Amino acid sequence: QILEVGTSVVLPNPEKAQPVSWLLRVLPAFDLQRTTVSPEELSGKVTTRSVTPNYNLLPRKVPTLTAGNLTQVAVDGNSIKFTAENKSGLAVRQPETSPQWGLQVDLSQHRGLMVELEGDGSGALFVVEMGNRDYVVPIDFKGIKQVVIPHGEAAWYRGDWGWRFPTKQNRYEQTSRLRMGFGELPVRTKASVVVRRLVALAELDLALKNPVLQLPAGKLQVQGEVPVGFYLSYEGGPRAQIYDANWHLQRELEVTGEAGVSPQGEGTYRVEAAALSNGLTPWLELQVMVKGLPLMIKKP
Repeated sequence: QILEVGTSVVLPNPEKAQPVSWLLRVLPAFDLQRTTVSPEELSGKVTTRSVTPNYNLLPRKVPTLTAGNLTQVAVDGNSIKFTAENKSGLAVRQPETSPQWGLQVDLSQHRGLMVELEGDGSGALFVVEMGNRDYVVPIDFKGIKQVVIPHGEAAWYRGDWGWRFPTKQNRYEQTSRLRMGFGELPVRTKASVVVRRLVALAELDLALKNPVLQLPAGKLQVQGEVPVGFYLSYEGGPRAQIYDANWHLQRELEVTGEAGVSPQGEGTYRVEAAALSNGLTPWLELQVMVKGLPLMIKKP
């Protein structure tokens, strides 16, 4: 699960009730109120990570549509409207033929994306492709909504999208195109989405301090700090382990509290930590693990 500190997720335990082990990776924080400029405004200027602004990515011109694409696009003031219709009895997936814009920008420190859009509840999957990375928003809502996606690999973990071969390679620092449109349309569906804002978010290095893991039947407090990009692993006992990005053990942190037993079926999990700077907290990747029966393999 990819979530912001303080957000609850409901996860199913398919095995018997038992204590869980868990793994966190700390991702950058983002400030949606940070100064936002177009990438062209920074041409030739030198910025540091601490003062880099967010980037406005909404294009000023609408491209010629790729032949065979279902998505229609039109500029409406400062926003862009996307419409499409699937008249067939099968779901249609066409991420490679969405409207495309040229874009020359270094996104190596701006891998997070905020898209503000107005949905129609159609159930379509709206996809923003920055370079060779997919940012997927299910249109399961009506009205205006802001969606933050912390990096372009998040879609790989979605059950309704996953990994695509064209996304095998990507260089954020050499992003040269941007696509937007309906990556998937359900059976016999009309869809309409208005994109009001599209912002690449500057990554902020805010460590996770003294995290608390709320479990279905208990709570664990970790004493210490986990830097951005590092892992925090816990498999029971009085200590958790911190690993760097290459899985080298760095140190151990004290763990207090009672985890209890996570029941079979659904349970609620949440990671809490104090806000550090201007009310901001880092994003996280969270894995919660249980053990099933050993898989017995017969001799050949």
